[in-house]
Order: sequence, then C-alpha cells, then structure tokens
Amino acid sequence: MPIRTTQQPDVPMDNSNRKHWWKRWEDAIQNRPPIHPLTLSFYQEQHNKAFDQYITKGSLGYVRTSLVLAILLYATFSWLDRMVTPEVVPELMVIRIISCLIFGLVIYLSFRPWGKRNFQFLMSMVVLLAGVGIIGMILVAETNGGYHYYAGLILAVMYAHGLLRMRFIYATLTTWLIIGIYGVSAVILGNTPFIIYINNFFFLVSANIMGMFASYWLEFYLKAVFWNERILREKNQELEAEYERKSSELEAARRMQLNMLPQRSPYLPDYQFSFSMKAASEVGGDYYDFQVAQNGDLTFGIGDATGHGLQASVMVTAIKLLFSEHAAETDLLDFLKRASRSISLMGFRKYYMAFAVGRLSGN
Repeated sequence: MPIRTTQQPDVPMDNSNRKHWWKRWEDAIQNRPPIHPLTLSFYQEQHNKAFDQYITKGSLGYVRTSLVLAILLYATFSWLDRMVTPEVVPELMVIRIISCLIFGLVIYLSFRPWGKRNFQFLMSMVVLLAGVGIIGMILVAETNGGYHYYAGLILAVMYAHGLLRMRFIYATLTTWLIIGIYGVSAVILGNTPFIIYINNFFFLVSANIMGMFASYWLEFYLKAVFWNERILREKNQELEAEYERKSSELEAARRMQLNMLPQRSPYLPDYQFSFSMKAASEVGGDYYDFQVAQNGDLTFGIGDATGHGLQASVMVTAIKLLFSEHAAETDLLDFLKRASRSISLMGFRKYYMAFAVGRLSGN
C-alpha cells in the first residue's frame, strides 16, 4: 500500500524574528570595541594603557602558573635527552637549567612594579629566550641524530599565543622571529636532512598560523569584555548620579511637604489636639491642616491622596493652597465644591483625594 507523505513548506521568518535578529546585529555592531582590525589596538592610547593594566591584573596568577608548568616540563623532558641523544646530555642539561632560571627570574619580576608595567615586553622576552634555547638544543641534538626537538618550538608557540596572555601583535612578531631564527640557523649551522627540515618547518609554520587565529580572537574577546565592562561602568556611574539627583530632589520635596503641614497644635480652651504623620515614601498623599478664624472658630481637614510619590504630593500641594486661602472663612460645603472645581480646572483628571473637613465653633 503506498504511503502518502506531506512535506511542510518552509516557514518564512516573520517580522518579529527579523526584528529580533536585526536587533542582535545592531547590538553587536554597537558594542564592538573600537580597535584596529589588524593590530587589535584601540584607536585612543588611553584605552590601550587601561587595557594593558586590565589584562595584566587579571593574568598575573595565570601566567605565573604557566611558567611554573614550563619549568616542570623542561625538567621532566630531560629524560628524553638520555633516551634520544645520550651523547650530548650535559650540553642539553646546561640549556635546560639556563631556561628554567630564566623562567624563575620572570616569575620574580612579575611581582615587581617594573615587571607589571612591562608585562607584554617581559612575556615576549621569555618566549624569545626560550625559543632560542630550544633552537640551541635542536642544533646540539642534530649532531647525534636528534631531529625531533623542533616540537619544543611548537610548545613555545602555544605559550606565546595562549598561556602567557600575550597580545596578538606581540605574540605574532615574537613567534615569527623565533621561526625565522630557526630557519636560518638550521640551514647555516644545522645538520638536518633537507626533507626533515622541510617537514619541521611546515609544522612550525602551520602551528604558528593556527596560534595566530587563537590569539587574535582571544584578544578580541578580552577587549570586547573590557570595552563592555567600561561602558557598563560608565552607565552605572550615570545611573548613580541620576539616582543621587533624584534622591536629592525627593528629599527636598519631602522637606517641603513636611513644612506645609502644621508645626504645632492649635490652642483652644477646653480642647487638646495631637497629630502625627509618617509617609510610606519620600513624599506621600497624607494631609492634615487647620485654620483658626478671627472669631476663634477652628477649621480642620484631613485627607489622603491616591497613590504615592510625586503624584500624591501634587494633589496635597493643591489642597494645601486651597485650604489655606478659603477654608477658614468659607462655608464648608462651599469650600469643598470650590476645591473640587479648582482641581478639575487644573487638569488633574486622574488624581483624587479622600478629604474631610470639620469646624469647631464655640461648644
């Protein structure tokens, strides 16, 4: 029995998906660090100095650990000398000891202010000296058939492009210089057969090119993180400044609102009064007030505006003005009508207040 199959048509990307991907693309372009596409240097020198301090501070512990690992590897690989080229073990051991001392010196300098200020230069020098030491081991070992020590240069390339957190331009220049020194010295001073020399040179160049890609995108990522953190820090500072400004304004509004309230209780024979208010926020909608007329009548009011904050404070201010001007000398019902009409004329369409007034006259 034949089976009919149906194929779902391709679903076109709707406008919301297009907008989503377009927004992500705009964010990526906007947040891209302003750096030169080849050297990865910031266009402004102060940003380069700030990044150097940033990367040095975040990399010192990692780099020191990597250098300790290099010392351990140099010491551990010495057993290969006894297996591959036992005739030149003393010469190779001297090179290994000198290289380990250089690594130790660099670790020491990384704790010193000079080493921290010249972090990239220091890493370039340690890679270059280590590479020259490995080239020396290659030339010594080749006299007795040890043609495989070139692999040590690949380790130097790995260190330059990753483990030592060198900038892309420093790592690239240093590693190509090492490969150039190896190429020239192997031709002039070495005894490597041509086919082995070509094989070694091919692997070194290939490893360095791959390392360049790795260090390029590593530095690009680190600079993107640095740049985004810088933008975020500036925005946070702006928000903090705006928060301080608004807090200051709200504090001033709170003091103003408190000053609008009576500061003392009214005095009438045979009566005692007390009042208190505590706003839920900096400014609130609670309101109370009193006025004593010339004939001794006491007109008082108490109200609560809808909401909190500035919206309620605006209503309280309007009622305060109306109450101070008209409440004591006006019939209470007329006052409420006038106040309601005045607030309507002010355009407070969505602002309301529950408000009650009373008057003590004689007994």
